[in-house]
Amino acid sequence: ANVGELEMKGYTALTPAQVGPPAFIDRLRETIIALTERRSGQAVDRMGGLTFQDANSPYGQVHSLFRVIGEDAVFEQALMHEPMLALVTYLLGESCFLHHERAAIKGPGDQYLPMHADPSGPMPWPWYSQVCNTTFALTDHTIEAGTTCFVPGSHRLCRQPTRGEAMDLSGFVPLEVPARMPSPRSSVL
Repeated sequence: ANVGELEMKGYTALTPAQVGPPAFIDRLRETIIALTERRSGQAVDRMGGLTFQDANSPYGQVHSLFRVIGEDAVFEQALMHEPMLALVTYLLGESCFLHHERAAIKGPGDQYLPMHADPSGPMPWPWYSQVCNTTFALTDHTIEAGTTCFVPGSHRLCRQPTRGEAMDLSGFVPLEVPARMPSPRSSVL
């Protein structure tokens, strides 16, 4: 079912049963918070999300942590999560490689990342996936919390969206998932 969704929509979300025990997601979230507090020297505001309200980011209160893989074994577990890795391998093949990894803590705000596709290079892109992003929902991804939106099927356009397409919210579908669900997806507009 997840492969079918990837093919048709360009994204999918695993079920809680596919993700595994809630303790794994809880440990991943708590490790990210502890690492954030250690690196930033600030306590994370879990209730209001205002810890990084003065963050210098065009996309709102986002604090990114890079180079986390070697910080704790839980990050290696996340990277090698079998159901997620099976979908990544389906999209990219067994010789895929990790290009970018980060953890992020996002606070409230009305700023957003404009609609885009992640591949680069000359267009049109090939019909097969060149890039795949995965996300573990460590807190509920809701419209109110600023979840990721997709335009189902737009991955088959094999190009960046036009300015008009990027501004036309009528085709946007928010991916609302509860915590404890990683959501692999291919590059989509």
